[in-house]
Amino acid sequence: MKYWLYESISNILDWTCATIPVGHVDLLKDPKPSNGGDFKPLSSLDRDNWNLYSPELYSDAPICLQVLGQKFTEEKVLACLRVIEA
Repeated sequence: MKYWLYESISNILDWTCATIPVGHVDLLKDPKPSNGGDFKPLSSLDRDNWNLYSPELYSDAPICLQVLGQKFTEEKVLACLRVIEA
């Protein structure tokens, strides 16, 4: 897995972390432009990820937001989740 830090950085730094679902992938809203559209990769890894993306593989997959806070900020993170949920 190339991007293991997406999940583990909060554990390494002992940060408060919460995840909230915000929707699902919709093939009509999230198509991959056949010619790349205006996409310009920032790096070779960025280009590789673009090439791997196939909307059909992610159809109806959950979309979530991850909220991170510093150590001992659980109340602030929960307050952020309440705002996002509203």
